Amino acid sequence: MTDRRDPGPFEVPIGQLPIGRGQRRRAAVGVLTVVAVLGGAIGLARIADREPASSVRSATPQVAAAASALPSAAAPRSIVPRVERLLDLPDRVIEGAPPVTLLEGRGAEIDVVRWTAGTGPVPVATVPRALREDAGAVPVPAPRGGSLVLLTVGEGGDARGDRARLVDQHGTVRWSASDIAARSGALWSADGRIVVLAGIDRTWHLISIATDGRATDRLVDLPFDVFLPTPLPRGWLSIPQVDPRTVPLGFSGDGGWIYGGTFSRELGILIASFRVAVDGSTVEPIADLAVGRPDGLRPEPGAVGGRLVDPATGRIASFRVDPDTTGRQPTLQIRNPDEGLAFVVDQTTVLGSGWDGSGGLVILSADAPELPDRVVLDDRGRDGTPGTPIVTTGPVAGAGLIGVRDGFAALIVVVSRPAVAAQIVLVDVENAARIAAVRLPADLAGSIVGATLGP
Repeated sequence: MTDRRDPGPFEVPIGQLPIGRGQRRRAAVGVLTVVAVLGGAIGLARIADREPASSVRSATPQVAAAASALPSAAAPRSIVPRVERLLDLPDRVIEGAPPVTLLEGRGAEIDVVRWTAGTGPVPVATVPRALREDAGAVPVPAPRGGSLVLLTVGEGGDARGDRARLVDQHGTVRWSASDIAARSGALWSADGRIVVLAGIDRTWHLISIATDGRATDRLVDLPFDVFLPTPLPRGWLSIPQVDPRTVPLGFSGDGGWIYGGTFSRELGILIASFRVAVDGSTVEPIADLAVGRPDGLRPEPGAVGGRLVDPATGRIASFRVDPDTTGRQPTLQIRNPDEGLAFVVDQTTVLGSGWDGSGGLVILSADAPELPDRVVLDDRGRDGTPGTPIVTTGPVAGAGLIGVRDGFAALIVVVSRPAVAAQIVLVDVENAARIAAVRLPADLAGSIVGATLGP
């Protein structure tokens, strides 16, 4: 029987997780959860209303696989003590590599720390009072810095306890709402002037930010056929709380439209798409995402649409959840723009995926969902055939894919035996020799509340 509970992408509490006595596992879980959530996979794989098999609940296969890979009380003890190691890689300059931005929770503040290969982590800004109302809020930063959207998932199984706040660089709350489906994430425009959030009761919030920081909220009602695209008998009614979920995917190339996806709660796959005019005047169901057209979706790295949709081919990669098979790992399905099946990745535990920009799909996978002995990053061709491994680890506690951008992939690796430690790895997808890594200080590794790849 399917569990109707909706775990969502922020199920695992995320707060300040200092590494200290009795808190090592919490720190590692926090790091991996934040990376998987804010690296672009906002709930696409665990939108299904079911309880993950892992003892650590989470929202995406990235989160589930990475978090559940940490030590468990039920895990059998090995006769030989398990030893986990980070990759032995230098922090060196790589020309053309994008930076990795980390958001660190420090009490009520959020510190912005940036790592550019070869420089080590460097503090660049502080947002005061950002977490004063909720230490467990998940921040989604504007692409050009300054503002943050802080998403908080409520205690209930539906979205009615969720809330969101828009905070500027001074910590001033510019907007807040409690009718938000926080598990659907937040979508920023490229210039940071518009942020889109899915609301409850079939609504979207389109929030515009003026040059003086003031925020204006336009509430858009989504039509019935956006949620239930299959023709229904006249007079048929549905309940908004159990309708399929909508997720903002991205903006059109000409900036006039905001594209959205409707996802099955049971299967976690895209079942329909639609678009909303930027001024909120028009909402229309669409047959496809029209990638490549001026008014079609422009998949941007870091956005849900950028993780989901290939900018080169328009293919869609989503995790299909089988609600009737307890404990089964979700499979990664890749479909052509016409909905025809291209290939499936189900031979391994997928921890994360992202399009490389030229039609290939970068996949982070492991040989086991818990405490893997081997984690591999590789770039699949258009037929899904695994390529030569780009990065390979030995035994680790877990790993997560931060993102893929400008031909580079960034991932985090965590070890917990005999001691907790974490590192960020940045690698050129086409030239694995162009690789660098930085080990995170213990205090930083244990208090990360967000991570993104790019400016």
